[in-house]
Amino acid sequence: MFLQQKKDKAMDKICEKVCKHTLEAIYAVSGYTLDDLSSSDRREPLVFYRQIFCKICADAGVDHEEVAKMINRHRSTVYSSIALFKVDRKYNVELYRLWDKVHKKLGRYDRSV
Repeated sequence: MFLQQKKDKAMDKICEKVCKHTLEAIYAVSGYTLDDLSSSDRREPLVFYRQIFCKICADAGVDHEEVAKMINRHRSTVYSSIALFKVDRKYNVELYRLWDKVHKKLGRYDRSV
C-alpha cells in the first residue's frame, strides 16, 4: 500500500513536470499562457495549441481529467482533441508546423523529465 502511494506521488510529479514544460514550450513559441489555453477563445492558433497540449500530456501519461481541469474543459473534449489531432496533423499544414515548433522546444526538456 505504502509503495503504491509512493509510486503515485512520483508519477504525479512527473506528470506535473511534463505539463509545466509543455506550457513553457507553448509560451516560448506562441506567447500563450495557461490562462489563454483555458479561455473560451476558439480562434485557430489557440485551438491548435490546446490540441498540442492535450496530446503531449496524454502521451506522457497525464490523466485526461487532470488535463481537462488545467484547461477548463470537460474530459471528453480532451479525448476529442487528441483524436482530432491524430487526423488533423496529417492534413493541416499549420497544425503540423506548430506541433513541430513546440516539439523542438520540448527537446530541451526531455532529459529533465
